[in-house]
Amino acid sequence: MSSVAVLEESPGHYRLYFALPTDLPPQDVQNWLALELDAFLIQKGRQLWDLPQIESQDDRGVSVLARVFPPVYLPELSLTLELPPVQQVTEELLQSHLIELQYALAQAEEVMRPVAQGDRICFDFYAEVAGIPLPGACQSYAGRVRNDLIAPGFFQNLVGLKPGESHQFQWDLPGASGANCHVYLQKVEALALPPLDDAFPSLSGLGVDWAAAFSNLQAQLSERYQAQWQQFVRRGLLYSLAELAQIEIPEDLFIAQQLARWNREEGAALAAWSLSQGERDRAFELWRQQPENFEQDYADLRLALVVREVVQQEALEIRAEELALLLKPFAERFEMTLAEIHAALTETGALQSLLDQALQEKVVDLLVQRACLTREGKRVVQAGQSLLA
Repeated sequence: MSSVAVLEESPGHYRLYFALPTDLPPQDVQNWLALELDAFLIQKGRQLWDLPQIESQDDRGVSVLARVFPPVYLPELSLTLELPPVQQVTEELLQSHLIELQYALAQAEEVMRPVAQGDRICFDFYAEVAGIPLPGACQSYAGRVRNDLIAPGFFQNLVGLKPGESHQFQWDLPGASGANCHVYLQKVEALALPPLDDAFPSLSGLGVDWAAAFSNLQAQLSERYQAQWQQFVRRGLLYSLAELAQIEIPEDLFIAQQLARWNREEGAALAAWSLSQGERDRAFELWRQQPENFEQDYADLRLALVVREVVQQEALEIRAEELALLLKPFAERFEMTLAEIHAALTETGALQSLLDQALQEKVVDLLVQRACLTREGKRVVQAGQSLLA
């Protein structure tokens, strides 16, 4: 390695000075610098998360800012987890799902009267603070009117509104008290619910009579709750590992994580507003400072760093045959060959997300295999694989 001086070091970056060889042609500086930086990072066991930035350069040397993933210190992967109970199917839950089935089978009739509880409505909604749109609060909504529509109590602001009418009001949204809300009601549909009579079991596809309907519905819900329980426990192991790991997350990496989600989730909606860059920056700051967004992005980034470390430590990978199985459903859906769908997903960046998710599931499988699962403080006899496969 050539002469390199570490000007500044932190968990998230290096400031480096590379002394240039006197006989190095100017056209070769970029390639030479890339090789030298790679060699330095390999020696340190660190990896870049962003392109290196040249801060200064002259005939004698180059100063570089290298943003790197922070070190992650993992605990033992043999975690202990207390198993929660599986959700039981109660009479109340059965009745609640029957009501949802009623609404799903309802006959809809468009009306011009004011909106009422239980109607199906379609409206445009956006909220802003000081003229800056709130991302995530700019949307078209279509669905049934419920007490928890948008936010608890929000429905009361729509009472008396007819199709084609607009309404403006102030409302405390999550992370934005006193937001100015704007609603335009497009359509109202009255729903005629099918009666819960002897014909309903066949109409709903649950069975020929009520006895069969309740039996089938209970079996469906039991299967659903068991699957949810398995997923909850599997995720619990992963989140427990993330909480126990020691990481110092660099601020610039965290902001980059937030900006990536902001662009992914809010970019298209904000594009329609034709905002200036300054307004977009203020909207982003408003969004990223909301506690729920801050906490979610911090937890997501911490989890991603932990998964990445486990993948490297345990040498986990997606084999060619596993990749083919991942791509097969997409290839069939879009009537493409595996090579074609691979190229298409690579071009859009979706392939990396798919691989990241698959690797995360491998990490969870590893944690399940090594976990000590307990119930009421006593170790569960069955192997984790049989409980959480």
